[in-house]
Amino acid sequence: MKQKWPQHIWIVRHGQSAGDVARDAAEAEKQLLIAIAERDVDPPLSQLGARQAQALGD
Repeated sequence: MKQKWPQHIWIVRHGQSAGDVARDAAEAEKQLLIAIAERDVDPPLSQLGARQAQALGD
């Protein structure tokens, strides 16, 4: 029987998120809280993250 697995598997982490941007800003200002309205698992991609995702897709 022939193997049906792909020859290559790419593992990719998501692009930069709005949460990443907010965290970096909080750390730069030595703040204890990250200013973002979404839950930790729900922030949308930042503009850079959207470009990163598009570049990967291309």
